[in-house]
Amino acid sequence: MDAHDKNIWNKSTILDIKEQAIDTERTIKVVYVAFWYYLEKGSRSDEKGRYEGYSNKYDEWIAMYSPRIMPLLSKTQRSFYDDYEVDDDFDNLYPIEDG
Repeated sequence: MDAHDKNIWNKSTILDIKEQAIDTERTIKVVYVAFWYYLEKGSRSDEKGRYEGYSNKYDEWIAMYSPRIMPLLSKTQRSFYDDYEVDDDFDNLYPIEDG
């Protein structure tokens, strides 16, 4: 995710997806994005495991179609993360709920 349209790309985690009304006739999908991600060698930890990134004060809702959201490692330097293993089991920790 791009950090507030400043062309600074960070690995992030989508925590939730929902529909948001734009007006009485239109809705869009929005995602709740956290500027952190779980991985084995993370420097921080919580009850779910080790992670890298920022505190939840930077989490935000953003439109799913936003150009600020890109596939993992499409904008970040790959070589920096070569030594890290992203925890693919994270999806089991945060189930996406309808609504």
